[in-house]
Amino acid sequence: MRASYILFIATVCALVGVPVIAQDKLEVVKLADIKWSPCDPKASHPDPCQVYYFRGNPEKEANYSYFRVPQGHTFSPHWHTGNGHLVVTKGVFVVGGETDSKGVALRPGDYAYEPAKWIHWGKCTEADCIAFYYVDGPDSFIDVKDQRP
Repeated sequence: MRASYILFIATVCALVGVPVIAQDKLEVVKLADIKWSPCDPKASHPDPCQVYYFRGNPEKEANYSYFRVPQGHTFSPHWHTGNGHLVVTKGVFVVGGETDSKGVALRPGDYAYEPAKWIHWGKCTEADCIAFYYVDGPDSFIDVKDQRP
């Protein structure tokens, strides 16, 4: 009886899994085709930070995006409610903790993990910067001047 139960479960899993796999398809995001939006659409001044969300609703769930900033742009000390995963694709982006004035320079291909509620800053130091960014929950940017974790 145990063997027939395992066979039944395996068959159900296989049948349920096939439609899910069959519905998945390749999604391609070409950097050259992106239509950038301001990182802060509510800002009262032009926002030099630009973003493109390509998977997930950043207001409600985990999401994937690219962001770009011009050389010299600095993100003031801030934190996020979710964990962030950053991969630099262009330029040199320096990330540091609240009390770290030097930070770590990330070059194209370099990865950084930013734990939720970790106070940090960032600066694009060489060329314009573009980075892939994954957040495991809703997107947020909370300036420490407004609120601390």
